[in-house]
Amino acid sequence: EGRKVLRMGPLLFVTMCLFLFGAFNAVIATSATHRVETRRGAVYTLVEDTALKFLLDHTQPREQVFVYPYYAMYYFLANLQNPTRYNNLIYGYHTEEQFREAISDLERKKVRLVLWDTVVQGQNLKTWFPRYEHPPEARLLLERYLQPHYDMVGIENGFRILRRRGG
Repeated sequence: EGRKVLRMGPLLFVTMCLFLFGAFNAVIATSATHRVETRRGAVYTLVEDTALKFLLDHTQPREQVFVYPYYAMYYFLANLQNPTRYNNLIYGYHTEEQFREAISDLERKKVRLVLWDTVVQGQNLKTWFPRYEHPPEARLLLERYLQPHYDMVGIENGFRILRRRGG
C-alpha cells in the first residue's frame, strides 16, 4: 500500500504542475487586452506595442526595415523584410566581417527605416548573456554607420526609430 502511494506522488506532482501552468497561462491570456490588427492577423498584448503600430502605419508590406540587434517578430507581424541575412546582430557573437556585410546591405539597399533597440543593447545584454563584453566605442561598427546616415525621429516601445537621411 505504501509503495503505491510513493509511485503516485510523482504523477500527482506532474499533474499539479501542469494544472498550475495552464491556470497561469489562462490568467496571462485573459489579461492581454490590447488588440492589434497586424498584417498577419489580430494579436493581443499586455501593453500597447507602439513600435509595432509605427511599423504598421509607416511601412508597406514586404518593405525592407532593419531591426537591431533583433526582434524577428516585427518582421513577421508587419510583413516586412530584413535587408540583411542576419536575424540578429550581436558583438562577440558575430564577426566584424558580418557587421560590415550588414552595413553594406543597408547602404546598397538604401534601407529607409531602422529600429534600434534601447533595451537589448550594450551592457544590458549581460542580463541575458552574462559573459557578454561590449566592445570599445572605436569597434562599434554599426553604430558608427547609423549615426551619420540616419536621423532619430522618435522612440517607440523602447526602439529608436531611425529614418535614412535624404530619403
